[in-house]
Amino acid sequence: SMMCCLHAAKIMERSLKLGGSFLSKFQAGPQMPHWRAYLDSRFETVRSIKPAATRQTREMFYVCKGFLGRQSIASEAKSKNVFKHEGVDQWHGELQWLR
Repeated sequence: SMMCCLHAAKIMERSLKLGGSFLSKFQAGPQMPHWRAYLDSRFETVRSIKPAATRQTREMFYVCKGFLGRQSIASEAKSKNVFKHEGVDQWHGELQWLR
């Protein structure tokens, strides 16, 4: 269940417009608080719903509205007091093939 949610999140992050909505089906379990925290960080409103038809199962739905997007990595790094490394980067030569 969590792997499916992570794949859906990857697609959602790439394709959902700001202010958009997202619905996810989830099997209640130990990863549920982590999934909820992730959704809370990406949407204005997140509601959990357990329809009457699913009362005998662990199925739940999260209805998310108001997609906020994601801050740029640069702004996240600045907020954590991370500073640009000065001097020669020790990995520069080894990582040239990535470019």
